[in-house]
Amino acid sequence: MASTVKVRKAIKDQLATVVTAQYYQTAKEHTPAQYAVWTLTNVNADEILDQAELEIYLIDRGDDTTAIETLADNVWELFDHWAYYSEADNVGFTTYPSVRNVLAVDDNTIKQRRLTFTVRVYGG
Repeated sequence: MASTVKVRKAIKDQLATVVTAQYYQTAKEHTPAQYAVWTLTNVNADEILDQAELEIYLIDRGDDTTAIETLADNVWELFDHWAYYSEADNVGFTTYPSVRNVLAVDDNTIKQRRLTFTVRVYGG
């Protein structure tokens, strides 16, 4: 994907509107509750269109799932058919929801959700 850095910056800025703490690929050790870890992986590329997968892991601690489900709802809605275009960077893309999973963890106080989105990138 020729414009990976530009796409990543736009996604980071968009995600920051609903998630205070976010990390690309790996979280820091002892990260406080409620944060996101995300990756952008190139899936397919041709002359006109790059297709990637945006994978977002949401993590929270506690006994109640209300906060993590609310955050997952907000992130899902945020990237549901989100269209981005930057004339200055000559890059545009649209995100499409794909999968939403509850992830089981041995520690019952850790709540995790996995959201994936297809990203179709034009230009770059």
